[in-house]
Amino acid sequence: MNIPANHVAGDFYDYFLDGQGRLTLVIADVSGHGVPAAILMAVTRTLIRNIASSGLSPAQIVRRADAVLIQDSAADMFVTMILCQYDPGTGELTYANAGHPAPCLVRATGEIEPVGTSTAPLLGVGFYNEEDFTQATIHLAMGDTFVLYTGGVPE
Repeated sequence: MNIPANHVAGDFYDYFLDGQGRLTLVIADVSGHGVPAAILMAVTRTLIRNIASSGLSPAQIVRRADAVLIQDSAADMFVTMILCQYDPGTGELTYANAGHPAPCLVRATGEIEPVGTSTAPLLGVGFYNEEDFTQATIHLAMGDTFVLYTGGVPE
């Protein structure tokens, strides 16, 4: 029996360990709805996994993904994304935010801190300079929680 989903969309999250013991976290949202958004999401997920396996920084991964998406996506579609690399040995979390809603850091004390703004442009929109793709680093202490979400949460 095959029961199709009522709706498909372009939100996704992924996580994996790289060869250096870091946890890579990705959360993204493709513009639009339906099959085109779901297909672009699948392409983006595959791109990120392939590019991240080379040991690059978050900003470099996002920049390379953008270069491919510009060539292969429709003019009216784009991707917002946060890509993070977390080193559990040091507690450092380095991220690139390509126009995605800002994550929150919930400290072990209960204090909630928004985490920065965009460090990179929307993906798949147009050509940018290499320096437009930056990253930032925060430190997570024992008991801290890093909260990522897609645009559906504030909507």
